[in-house]
Amino acid sequence: MDISLQHSKHVNDLSGLSFDYMVTLCDHASQHCPLFSGDAENVPKGFADPPALAAQVALRGGDEEDQLDCYRRVRDQIRDWVKTLPDSLET
Repeated sequence: MDISLQHSKHVNDLSGLSFDYMVTLCDHASQHCPLFSGDAENVPKGFADPPALAAQVALRGGDEEDQLDCYRRVRDQIRDWVKTLPDSLET
């Protein structure tokens, strides 16, 4: 899937929109991201922080490929979780 034209949006760009769910993918985001007004259900889903994992691998002598594997592993975990949507949100 080509996402090269995707870009991050500022929270102000989302004002006036209503959401059923607000999903955060790490503990930092869950604790620091602004809450949207309305009835959106907060769904914190904690995945490991790839840069932190890669830094640990580098400290242990891992090469660039080993460090990239940290990003790939978390990417795959997020992909697998997203595939469970929307059913997993309803339970």
